[in-house]
Amino acid sequence: MIKLVDKLIIKELLGPFIFGVLAFTTLFFAGDYLLELMAYLSDGVSIYNVLKMLLYYIPTIVFYTLPMATLLAVIFAIGRVSGESEMTAMFAGGISYKRILVPVLVFCFFAAVLSYCLNDFVAPKCFFKLKELEHIIEDELPTQNKPITIFDKETNSLIRIAGGYNIKEGKALDMTCVQFNEKNEPNLVVVAHTALWQGMRDDKKKFDWKLYDGYTQKLGDEFSVKISFNKSETKDITINEDVDKIELLQKAETRHADTNMNFFEMRELLKYYKKTDDTDEETINKTEVFMWNRFSMPLACFIFGLIAAPLAIRSHRSGAGIGVGISLAVILMYYLVWNCGSNMAFQGSIPGFIGSFGGNILGLIVGIYLNKRVNY
Repeated sequence: MIKLVDKLIIKELLGPFIFGVLAFTTLFFAGDYLLELMAYLSDGVSIYNVLKMLLYYIPTIVFYTLPMATLLAVIFAIGRVSGESEMTAMFAGGISYKRILVPVLVFCFFAAVLSYCLNDFVAPKCFFKLKELEHIIEDELPTQNKPITIFDKETNSLIRIAGGYNIKEGKALDMTCVQFNEKNEPNLVVVAHTALWQGMRDDKKKFDWKLYDGYTQKLGDEFSVKISFNKSETKDITINEDVDKIELLQKAETRHADTNMNFFEMRELLKYYKKTDDTDEETINKTEVFMWNRFSMPLACFIFGLIAAPLAIRSHRSGAGIGVGISLAVILMYYLVWNCGSNMAFQGSIPGFIGSFGGNILGLIVGIYLNKRVNY
């Protein structure tokens, strides 16, 4: 009997869940990305490439729509079972509401895991595939991003990569290295149009770079001479900073940086920002919020299911329209709290963890309260 109940509930959840994912993803896509893709089509980009871009967009969008779809699924599934007296029969057979809630929460848990895995492992890879495709379409190099600046403490050097870093090729464009002496005065400048990281081919050379098409110049010397090297000649330098840091900074400077990095990358980026004196407080706060969002958003699947189950029982006589209305109301309230908390965390008014998980904490309290009021 118990296994039959579990199968019944899961079966009732699957249909509305799939419908919710498709419906909410379509709405999100139409509101944010459709115009962008239509602009590519009007510029003469092939339908094949536009469809590929669409596929690369989807994982990022689904991350946000999975909690909504979960809420809708629970509202509809529990509402239908309750409305057609199947739940009354279960209660008469000695199955409590808490036992009926078990398959619902298990379903919500797997939806949360799916959401996390999708955003932490699939979305970042799709994002970079999307960026590569966009740059191919626009006939641009994929390294044209905002400048990256790092400081190498061991060599007392400031390194600026103005043209961005191509992670796939290990190539940096327009690199400038300024070395300082014991008095922290500029001592040597090395400028190169292209810099190739040697660690891609040899693990023992993870701090070595070969520079092409540039010059070196000694500073502080009245008769300093600029020594040039061309595209076929190289200047070897050592940067005692792991290239992973350069990759993280490159990702952080790209558009939609909050979607192209997983939790562990954002954690490392946050550590670097906190150790760097020239990183502004708002950037640090935003990075911390985005990092915790990797967990708070998937957890919303579980929270929404906890809230939706008792609401569905109470509103089963009201029809599907009321179910949709309740779903939208809960979603709106959650995202208002989440957005407000995130903005407060950006400004430093509250910790980033609280800003990210504020909606979940409030939702958990409401969910527990509503479930305790169910007298079955």
